[in-house]
Amino acid sequence: DYPINAFYGDYRMEGNGFGFGANAGVLWKASDKLTVGFSGQTPISIPMNGTAEMTMAWPINPQRQSTEGSLYPDRVRSFFVGVNDEVLSEPSYFKQDYKYDLDLPASIGAGIGYAASDRLLLAFDLSMTFWSAADSWNIAFINGGLQAGVDTLSSLSVPFGWDDQIRVSAGGEYMAKENLAVRGGFYYDGGAAVDSTFSPNFPDVGDRIGLTAGFSYMVAPNWELSAAQEIAFASERDIAQSGAMDGVVVFPG
Repeated sequence: DYPINAFYGDYRMEGNGFGFGANAGVLWKASDKLTVGFSGQTPISIPMNGTAEMTMAWPINPQRQSTEGSLYPDRVRSFFVGVNDEVLSEPSYFKQDYKYDLDLPASIGAGIGYAASDRLLLAFDLSMTFWSAADSWNIAFINGGLQAGVDTLSSLSVPFGWDDQIRVSAGGEYMAKENLAVRGGFYYDGGAAVDSTFSPNFPDVGDRIGLTAGFSYMVAPNWELSAAQEIAFASERDIAQSGAMDGVVVFPG
């Protein structure tokens, strides 16, 4: 019965991994004014290894308090109790090594550049990142699993179920002077995180629209000063209590 079925815990992971990926692209000069480009990035799978730590804070068990109160009069008044008599009224600490594969998505992109005049260059880009390939983290605890007091965790799944994401960008560069370039643009960046697995672990607010501006100034043939500023407007996200993916507890709000 409640609250015995609801234990407080602090779970942390720390680890490292190493993997290989590749980027490739091609640029085609279609005419004196038009340039077309294509690029892509391969998916990357990184084997991760590290250590997981769990600290559990157990609520008072009234039945146990009534039967053991005479044995531990100075401890049973504490809110926390441990999993055995030696750590009664103390949080329990558990530690174990883990491993899993961190899958990072592939992406593809295309763009065009158009020289509207000798001074003005216009550009448009479209890219897509396949976040749906990074569906979940399937963590395996080694050496017998992670002891958690009342249970042993042999594995842990962190689902994402993210959507593939599209980014659209457009901008221009104007040569105000021979040594001064002024640039500006905007972009739309779709959010990959879905409501059914939303949590504070990856607080993706959703779709974003950005405005950019900047300039570069050629001080000398081998010296250039440049500056840029970006303002991003993020859409509001409303997460409902219901609609969570199986095995997931969402954080509504």
